[in-house]
Amino acid sequence: MPSTVNRMSKQEENDRSVGKTLRGFCTETTAHGPGRIASASSTGKKIFWSLVLFFNSISLMCHLYALIYDYFQYPTVQTAQWIEETPKFPDITTCNNQPYTREGLLLAHDRIADFLQYRNSWNDHDKNLSSRTEKNLYYVSGISAEVANLGVDAAIKAGQPSEDLFVFCQFVSKRCDVLSEHTQTVQRYFHPNYLNCYTIKGAVLGNYNFEPGVLGGLSLIMHSNGFYASDRELYLKGFTDNQLGLHITLHEQNTVPNVESFGIDIEPGKSTSMAISAQQTVRLPPPFGECSKNIKSSVENFTYTVESCRMDCMQRLVIQNCSCFSAAGLINGNTPRFSGKGFCQKYSKNDSHYMNDVDCERNITTAVRQNPKTYCGLCERRCKSVGYQVTKSQVPWPEPSTIKDFLETFVAPDKAPYGTTYRRSRNSTNDTEIAAWVRRSFYRLNIYFAQFRMFEMREQPKTHWSDLLSSVGGTLGLWIGISVFTITELLDLLCVLSSNMMCRASTVKQVPEKRPP
Repeated sequence: MPSTVNRMSKQEENDRSVGKTLRGFCTETTAHGPGRIASASSTGKKIFWSLVLFFNSISLMCHLYALIYDYFQYPTVQTAQWIEETPKFPDITTCNNQPYTREGLLLAHDRIADFLQYRNSWNDHDKNLSSRTEKNLYYVSGISAEVANLGVDAAIKAGQPSEDLFVFCQFVSKRCDVLSEHTQTVQRYFHPNYLNCYTIKGAVLGNYNFEPGVLGGLSLIMHSNGFYASDRELYLKGFTDNQLGLHITLHEQNTVPNVESFGIDIEPGKSTSMAISAQQTVRLPPPFGECSKNIKSSVENFTYTVESCRMDCMQRLVIQNCSCFSAAGLINGNTPRFSGKGFCQKYSKNDSHYMNDVDCERNITTAVRQNPKTYCGLCERRCKSVGYQVTKSQVPWPEPSTIKDFLETFVAPDKAPYGTTYRRSRNSTNDTEIAAWVRRSFYRLNIYFAQFRMFEMREQPKTHWSDLLSSVGGTLGLWIGISVFTITELLDLLCVLSSNMMCRASTVKQVPEKRPP
């Protein structure tokens, strides 16, 4: 019996010790609520401060939830600044707005009969064809459809050769070799709507100095045969309704040129200057953003871009759903390996079958262009990309007084392949007529950096873990006055209570009594 009384007295002593510990903590803690409750002189005040602590605790939990939820949404902000980093000179892609030449079509003579048959086919009076032609007009009569019926190889022959396009090139006051696509500086890029485009490789041009203006950049003289309403000798009127001129696209080195979205037209008989500024965009990878590093390009010999990925995706969808491929989706003239019948726009005497293919292609390409993320969601953005802002200016060129010198320098028989332009200039004695020919045939283009630094748009996390910690600390202090010291006090209290609980457990444990024999 005495041992049972002993155990009970020790248990009561432990209970009193726990209560004393809790009261001491409430009185001395740096958190405001528990101290108010412990020091309250009446029951009413204890209830009041208990309710205040309860509602403040609820508000604290809601506030903490909002802070943590917002942090795990990984919000971002964009910063804009000039950075002292030397930009890379862009690739320059040049396309002719009048893509066909008569001489080129004659080189592709084996396909001309089929080509002309196609060009007249969509005006046919057959009801099955004409009833569906209007909504498919682009796919039936556009240049990409003409490419489908000429074939890529014949279309390349029908376009302008690089030897006929480039007359003179100077980069940082030194001559550069761009007169042939067989050099490393120039690469032909076949586009379904412009045929032969030519890309001058910025990386191959070489290093440049920091001279402002034309002397520190690229200067080109280019040629395309002048076109008159009555002149069908070289460029064929009716094969395209595009205006006379060249289409210039500046783009990041070794990327597929987005000719239709970012190109700029320049006029013949003008000296056009393009002052460019490089703009670098830096994006964040997951979980903050959607960009990816080191994405492998699906287009051979080109660096990955979202645009090339979507074009490749569109082509694959057309193949899968239509059993043919689209000329509008060609990337540098590359046709995918496919055992089917070829281009969807390839004219067939079976009009119904032909229009079914065209309908299918139109539906797929339209859907992809309107909702690219839905159909090509895997086309991620690169974490770092560079674009170019262009300021364009132009003046008439060449000066009338210098035209004869210009012809002798650049259009002499031993210096130029521009046969028709040369013959006209040599056979005519009318200076006004010669000047008109020259000004409708030649272009001067100057491209240079306006400043040798880059404008950077950088995506950054809106909140870091340190910001979250500061916000949580401020919230705890706002609602119930908790600080780091309070947390330390709580840990100390837990240690004391754990020690008391262990003592209590050992006291309550029953020990068997020894009975006399």
